[in-house]
Amino acid sequence: MQTLTRRRFLAQCAALTALPRIAVSSGPSTNAHIIDMGNAAYLDRSQARIELDARDGCTRPNHDFYETLAFAGVNTVIRYYSDQNNANLNCKNVTRRERDMLHEHGLALAIVYQFEGRSKNRFTGARGTQDAEFCLHRAQVIGNRVAAPSTLAWTPMRP
Repeated sequence: MQTLTRRRFLAQCAALTALPRIAVSSGPSTNAHIIDMGNAAYLDRSQARIELDARDGCTRPNHDFYETLAFAGVNTVIRYYSDQNNANLNCKNVTRRERDMLHEHGLALAIVYQFEGRSKNRFTGARGTQDAEFCLHRAQVIGNRVAAPSTLAWTPMRP
């Protein structure tokens, strides 16, 4: 176990201010604290990656960020599968290395698929099949367990 130095403590306190506020309900607690963090855990996230699994970008994870999430009670991190690093988010796609780091910090991984979700003719049967096949392939690439069918939900965009 690492010693908590003054510098590390102050860094974690500063990182806490960047976290979204955890929702509080009036009912019984579910103990589910989830954060959609995009690419926030990388110190080099401004460096564009050539392909989804490229090793030339997003190589400097911010372990203080992960520790701060766990300390704040976050237990699940939402990350993406996407056809490409779109939406101007380098490192958008979760990698095997990141999955391992999340688990090392005691954080569970939830996956969201997103690519051109606001396109007018995006939701077709053929495209849905293509997207599902892509997600299953990505799960194999990063070694993510696919044990049961998943439910996809979306809110249609209104013109």
